[in-house]
Amino acid sequence: MSTAMTPTRSEEPTLAELFARPGNSLNAIRLVLASAVIVRHADVVIHGTMDASLAIDQVFGQLPVDGFFALSGFLISASWVADPRPRSFLLARCARLLPAFWVCLALTVLIAGPLAGLVRTGRLDPGYGVVDGVRYLVSNAALVMFDNSIGGTPTGVPWPGDWNASLWTLKWEFLCYLGVLVLGLTGLLLKRRLMVGTLVAAWVIQTLALIAYVFVPGILLDAARFFLMYMSGVALFVVADKVRVRPRTVALAIVAILLCATFVPGYRILVGPFVAFALVGLGVLVRRPRLRHDLSYGMYIYGFPIEQILAGSPVREWGLVAFSAVAIVATVPLAAVSWFGIERPVHRWARGRRDRGRAPASPPQVVGG
Repeated sequence: MSTAMTPTRSEEPTLAELFARPGNSLNAIRLVLASAVIVRHADVVIHGTMDASLAIDQVFGQLPVDGFFALSGFLISASWVADPRPRSFLLARCARLLPAFWVCLALTVLIAGPLAGLVRTGRLDPGYGVVDGVRYLVSNAALVMFDNSIGGTPTGVPWPGDWNASLWTLKWEFLCYLGVLVLGLTGLLLKRRLMVGTLVAAWVIQTLALIAYVFVPGILLDAARFFLMYMSGVALFVVADKVRVRPRTVALAIVAILLCATFVPGYRILVGPFVAFALVGLGVLVRRPRLRHDLSYGMYIYGFPIEQILAGSPVREWGLVAFSAVAIVATVPLAAVSWFGIERPVHRWARGRRDRGRAPASPPQVVGG
């Protein structure tokens, strides 16, 4: 009787089936990842250096960002398959990143700078002029952060001259969007063997880059890293209808990833390709709590400016845990304003534009070769 009541492997739902059901917790997972990045950056702004313990650097820094890229690879591939029109795809991707990013740049100039001056010196003096603010906005508007400072500010803090150390990854995110677009237009995205083979190639490239990291330029190290993590999500998506998801398997994957990130330098070589499976699997298995609103992007882009403001206050002396907690709590309202006031309205506008004249399409078929 116990055999009859126990689901066989073939009866277990696939990742594709679970993902198609409403109510996953992927937004909550992304919020946790964004909050972890704030913890990593708290260590930077308190001590004034990027040097940190391996666990702090990888578990709270590299792994959350890698997780963002892995999830994005899966979700953006799904977005293309749902609506494989280049103009619609690009509109959705630009709406996702650019408006909230531009507002963040503007608020950094208009509010964060003066507020940091007030906290540090008691005067609403940002330490820069109008020309410096305009230069910051214009030079960084295309997602490439040419200058993280505004007229040399912030000053008088342990990590000077950098208003937002989180934004440098956004250009890589957009480049990955374009990569999915190319794969979709050429029809390669739905070829399972090719995408899995590309993931293997990305892993080999990342491994070689880490082995020879002393001789590899930083931009190529970044490219190898994000290529691997994004492809882990893309490849998982194209095989999602073949992957069975079990709680025990997902739990083991999460534990293995956390252990490697805590103790193994360059953990990505060992478990990088499995980050997408762990996060997406957790997201589709945990149906509650459900977070309908996505505050993760706002948390990610506003966390560092908030921390730079706090770095000029006595909060900096409270220690990493307390400082991080204050920074996270202080960032939540900004993230909510960003979502409800900018991101969600822009998403709805872009969706309305995309839906005009959209003809029903038959489901695309994933092929083996």
